[in-house]
Amino acid sequence: MPGPRVRAPELPLAGRPRPGRAGDRGVDVRVLIVSPYPPDRCGIASYTVQVAATLRKQGHQVDVVSPQPSAARYSADYARTTRGVLQVLSLSRRADRTLVEFFPDLLFQMIQRKDQFIRQWLAVALWFRLGRRVELVVHEAPYRDLVGRTDPRGRIARAMWRTLLSLPRTTYVHTDWERRQLVAATGMRPDDITLLEHGESFLVRAGGDRERARRELGLSPTGYHFLSIGFLQPHKGFDRAIRALARLETDGGDVHLHVVGSIRVHSPDVLSHVELLRNLAGATPGAALHEGYVSDELFDRWIVACDALVLPYRDIWSSGVLERAKLYGRPAIVSDVGGLGDQADASTRVIHDDDELSAAMAELAGVPLAAGALGHPAAAAEVLSYEDAMGVVTRRAAALRQRYEPGTAAPERRRSDGTRTLPPPVVLSAPDGRGLRGQVKRAIDKLTRWELMPLVRQVNEIREYLARQEPGREQEHR
Repeated sequence: MPGPRVRAPELPLAGRPRPGRAGDRGVDVRVLIVSPYPPDRCGIASYTVQVAATLRKQGHQVDVVSPQPSAARYSADYARTTRGVLQVLSLSRRADRTLVEFFPDLLFQMIQRKDQFIRQWLAVALWFRLGRRVELVVHEAPYRDLVGRTDPRGRIARAMWRTLLSLPRTTYVHTDWERRQLVAATGMRPDDITLLEHGESFLVRAGGDRERARRELGLSPTGYHFLSIGFLQPHKGFDRAIRALARLETDGGDVHLHVVGSIRVHSPDVLSHVELLRNLAGATPGAALHEGYVSDELFDRWIVACDALVLPYRDIWSSGVLERAKLYGRPAIVSDVGGLGDQADASTRVIHDDDELSAAMAELAGVPLAAGALGHPAAAAEVLSYEDAMGVVTRRAAALRQRYEPGTAAPERRRSDGTRTLPPPVVLSAPDGRGLRGQVKRAIDKLTRWELMPLVRQVNEIREYLARQEPGREQEHR
């Protein structure tokens, strides 16, 4: 039986007005949100900004605690340490309601030892049990790792996740697909999982009409403009959109596709994918790749400027971009993965393969498909000639030589079996020292740490990626 669906303004507000503390400001409820926060560049941080703004408009006092220093009022290292989790528990006890914008790395980041994970799990369970009106909004969960696990370790993992997700007062997901996945993965009852509209708290961040937005972005005022926007990652499938554009009959050159976004994780697979996007965009008439960080306001300006969005994701849970398209009344083409089918409205076209993607783009743009376009799937990857491939290698080598002086790099450490020994994760420790000098050091550290944390996080993400590749390399050496 499907569980209840609620809208954000209808979420139950815990506690009663406290005249001695919040009532003097006309505030009914003190809300603590546990989430990443800007300048962290992720979709959940942007989502949290809008949730906090919506709650403040309703008259509530809202504070955010982020896992690293940010624009939030509080920060605590609750992603990796039990001490950080207990700090959040203390903040939660002083609030009336606690919202957790949950994904696994929010509370269990880079925890590899079993004893460390168990300690962290116990601390999180204690917080969920004793925190003030804890409500969990599940953005991502390890569905695939848990479904169908009947071995002893799998049973234990399922039980631990089921317990953790059952402790909060309410557990929310955005789509019915996610609820079904969570039920299959953990064994929770469907009635214990509530649906929360993904875009209910979303705010309009860009004004003006389509013509003005195109003028500000330097786009052609005429023609049909498709948009694929977001972080440049393989699972986004933006390469599928470019290939689909190439299958349209656009002799007049009046159909455009703009791929807009930046690299969030500088891992080899992502860098290779971005290079592929550059090559595809350069070889496809009407396609353009706009690389660079996109602010929230600029993100929405692109949506206002376009005629339709193309989101051919290969893998996703639910999409905030689709919700923003609906917010501005723009039609969208989405692939039938994750909960996108549940999010789709009457203006959304749900496609199942590349043929349907090309046909949907042709229909929206009002142009025919190229002769013989359907029934011939696009290649999985672009085939480069030897000369083109060597050109890419030469450009990358030149870029690296500009960054590093010869002989300055430490020799790569390897084990006896030939595999690499990775350096330890980067950790920003608090400066030591006593007296006035120590106080000044700690003050400077507090003011600048938020600027360093994104760099530290990227370095550690690259290390984590390399660590995941090591088991395969070890097998090759055996």
